Amino acid sequence: MRSHYRLLALKLGKSVHLDEGRLSVDLNAARNCLPVTNDAQFQAALGPETYFWLSGGGTYLINNRHVLIVRRSTQSRINAGKYSLFTGRADNELEHRDPGRIVRELFEELILFAGDRLWEPTCAGFESIISPIYSKVKEKCGFHPGQTSLLPLQIMHDFNKPLRVRFEGQTRDYDLDYHISGNRDINVLFLFSAQVDVNSLRAMDGEHIHDPQGDNGPSREIFLYDPLERRARGISKNGCSMPQESVIDDSDMTEHLLHMVSRLRSIKQSANSERE
Repeated sequence: MRSHYRLLALKLGKSVHLDEGRLSVDLNAARNCLPVTNDAQFQAALGPETYFWLSGGGTYLINNRHVLIVRRSTQSRINAGKYSLFTGRADNELEHRDPGRIVRELFEELILFAGDRLWEPTCAGFESIISPIYSKVKEKCGFHPGQTSLLPLQIMHDFNKPLRVRFEGQTRDYDLDYHISGNRDINVLFLFSAQVDVNSLRAMDGEHIHDPQGDNGPSREIFLYDPLERRARGISKNGCSMPQESVIDDSDMTEHLLHMVSRLRSIKQSANSERE
């Protein structure tokens, strides 16, 4: 079976610890673990004390109001047809050692446009990840510099979930948001804020540039979602089955999207209460 990703099946109390409000991952203790590289191996490894390292990605908060979300294909083996963040799984050991690098999945999967112009994201501390991805995007889409605009992003740090990673005698502490799914899939999640004109905003599934019916199934639809109003509007560049605003129920979301949305609702409701 073809390898799709590279996860580590960590064991609770040995290579992963949950104590004192901190998630600790010991890659030294996981050194002899065989990597999980496909869905069959993932299902076989499931167990009450098994945690999978590492998945993640995230989304953008547009104009401090709307969150960009994607609807998974109805052909997906997991969470078919549900609304989700832009996430995926690690495919190399460097991401295991430095979990912040899993943000790659967001920048690979979400491509934004202002009409026919490409938005190229820029954010201090993330350029080494963004730059090679967008070099490929511009090449695939045939964009030259005059057809692109920079999209400044700000990373949002409104959480306190310490994460510790040990590797080869070194210990690194991170302040990253994460969510552990019902299958004990550890997802490191990022939220970036951006200011754009939503009337001209269009989006494309980065996994399907010029390949809407590719190996990963049909291109997925992308939406602007208001967490407080619970309403979404389709903005896919290639059209959308839900162009008008419609209500999305929490039960139609993946676990990590609901985690992110719940956090945003709490922040906004607290801010509204303070103003009142």
